[in-house]
Amino acid sequence: MRHAYLCLVFFFLSLSSFSQKEASTCEKVEKMLYLIQKLHVQPPAFDKAFVSSAIENYLFYIDGQCRSLYEKDLLALKKIQTDEAEPAAAFCKSYTYLLGIYEKRLNETDSILISCKTKKYTWNKNDSITFFDSYENAYSKNEDAKIKRLDDIVKLYTLRQLDVAGRLEKDFEFEKNENLKIKAILKLRKGLEKKLKAPNGIASYLEENLLQAIISTCDPHSDYFTATENKQFKESLSTSLEIYGFSFQANKEEHLEISALVPGSPAWNSNNLNVGDQIIKIKLHNKPEVDVSDYDGDELSKLMDLATEKELDITVIKKSGETSVTHLKKAIVQSEEYTVN
Repeated sequence: MRHAYLCLVFFFLSLSSFSQKEASTCEKVEKMLYLIQKLHVQPPAFDKAFVSSAIENYLFYIDGQCRSLYEKDLLALKKIQTDEAEPAAAFCKSYTYLLGIYEKRLNETDSILISCKTKKYTWNKNDSITFFDSYENAYSKNEDAKIKRLDDIVKLYTLRQLDVAGRLEKDFEFEKNENLKIKAILKLRKGLEKKLKAPNGIASYLEENLLQAIISTCDPHSDYFTATENKQFKESLSTSLEIYGFSFQANKEEHLEISALVPGSPAWNSNNLNVGDQIIKIKLHNKPEVDVSDYDGDELSKLMDLATEKELDITVIKKSGETSVTHLKKAIVQSEEYTVN
């Protein structure tokens, strides 16, 4: 494990440095395949099975619930895999194909979701929707099938908010919970917006997910680092970190809650924050308060990472239902846990 880890760290830094030279996506793919062969402890065979698995991982990253792409898109990608003998060419052409249709598919999905706002839904106790069973059967054959799938996803996301999805004992009328249906649609649209308005554009989003799909196909412990992620990784190796001292993750209701407190940190020493507290507001020093109750993990991470302020007020809902505000000021925390040998 020690040798594998050292190899992975070197791989991260090598590819990240390469990616900062504004190489094309195809050049980055070739460099990644070269580095895997050169540096990985047990490099896989770059055969058609590897390419197929990597493309399936790629599809999972960019359209895991099969909301946007069509069956014809899957068939086009499979044809590329059949026609191209070289893995680098297969990956490059798959990326190029998706770059040509992905944004259009996302916008179409968004338009369908907007139309869902005025629909009258019911959910029969025998209704069902399947995710991740088989890509061959999951993608919509046409627009009508896509609309039906998105209708079902809206229903499911509405039911999840009531914690009754999967165990209904009778038909469910959505008109009685119209606000939850609208909230479900907004959440689904927000997921699309994150892709459509990716920080560096759709092309960069597709590229980063392709590179991640290739390396993660090698083994579950490998990751692709962008330049920003590489910087964050280096900083995390320090034994002295200036931090607030809390981490967070989404719970089963998809609300963000405190998942851990670093011993000796400001959050830990406040004696007012606990694991399981739901985060609803963040107020950075001398800035307006931000309602983060509908944020996902990436959005809150971005808010915190981009902030230069060293003080904040965090508002949480305790398990008792009480709302609590805690003022935190960053402090340097020494920790052996961050040391890498």
